[in-house]
Amino acid sequence: MRSGFLKNSVVYLLIIAAVTALVLSVFNSQSQPPEMDISTLAAQINNGEVKRITVKEGGDLVVEYKNKSTVETTRKEADVSLFETMVGLGVSPERLADVDVEVEPRSPWDDWFNLAITILPLIIIGGLLFFMLRQAQGSNNQALSFGKSRARMFTGDK
Repeated sequence: MRSGFLKNSVVYLLIIAAVTALVLSVFNSQSQPPEMDISTLAAQINNGEVKRITVKEGGDLVVEYKNKSTVETTRKEADVSLFETMVGLGVSPERLADVDVEVEPRSPWDDWFNLAITILPLIIIGGLLFFMLRQAQGSNNQALSFGKSRARMFTGDK
């Protein structure tokens, strides 16, 4: 009786976790800062308006201004550095030296999260198969018990 309670509670916990993840992903209300073009950023650096640029994972840039309290975002190519991109767009190295550039390091949990996303469905499917096969062999159902035949041989006089 206790194993039935354990199985039911695991199923209910998985359902609650799935519903919670769905609700959080649908109603995620993070406000994104406005996005601008990379050439606009180059013009603003040449004008001396930019205070700090934060380079995030995947080429996202968060731009803070000297005179404004607003923050804007833009993207750069992933394989090219920010300095190469800005010099290619006509920003002078002297103006670029006036801007604080901060590179946000990659989170150490990213690798573990990717590994969990890969392995977790395999574990869940394996667990479901395990419980299905155990249940199919239990009680009087002999569907998967090939070695336990109940056939009896009869001789000519029986």
